[in-house]
Amino acid sequence: MTTTTAGTSAVGQLRANWGWLMGLGVLFLVLGFIGMSCVATLTLTSALVFGVLVLIGGAAQIIEAFKCTGWKGVLWHVMIALLYVVAGISILMDAAAASIIWTAIIAGALMFVGISRMVIALGHRGSSSRVGLLLSGLISLALGGVLFA
Repeated sequence: MTTTTAGTSAVGQLRANWGWLMGLGVLFLVLGFIGMSCVATLTLTSALVFGVLVLIGGAAQIIEAFKCTGWKGVLWHVMIALLYVVAGISILMDAAAASIIWTAIIAGALMFVGISRMVIALGHRGSSSRVGLLLSGLISLALGGVLFA
């Protein structure tokens, strides 16, 4: 009985606030179109921000490594921290190359996931979810291909 009341209450709230939800949807569409109109700028900006964050993370790990000098793994902490610092600096020095590399990594991951889902779907013959899984795999594979292109 409470489940029905809660469901009815949620539907009532959606009906009462549909204008705000529609406005929010329109706002996100407008912001999305603005973002799509300056994709190159946003890509380079996000790469630069990511580079700064990686550099800050590396610096913080170096500080942490020297504060914990009694640990056996201090050398590993310093080496990982230096790797973060080098990665951050390389991203900042060539944000365009970094964004291309990250795009390729994401595209490869999507293609791998897509192929994996299709293989899983082919292994589940007779299952009702097979078609959805196969379709999901095809979409992931196609999206990865589009990103590579």
